[in-house]
Amino acid sequence: MNEQSKEHGMRVFWSVTVGSKWQIVIPKEARELLGLKPGDSLITITKGDKAVAFINMDLEGFLAYMQEEMSKKCSDLSE
Repeated sequence: MNEQSKEHGMRVFWSVTVGSKWQIVIPKEARELLGLKPGDSLITITKGDKAVAFINMDLEGFLAYMQEEMSKKCSDLSE
């Protein structure tokens, strides 16, 4: 894991394969870390043509989190 990943609390897991029905299998370590259960919904975040994150959070919770983070960043920039 590189220094930027450590700083942001990011973890990288092994690759996943897209099956013939366009499904992926999330690695066991990632499922356990996120507490995923069958039927859970994930928010997919992309940048350009790359998927950069799958978030285990309801949309309302995700938007509230993003709003809070953006407010922090704006405060940091104005100081």
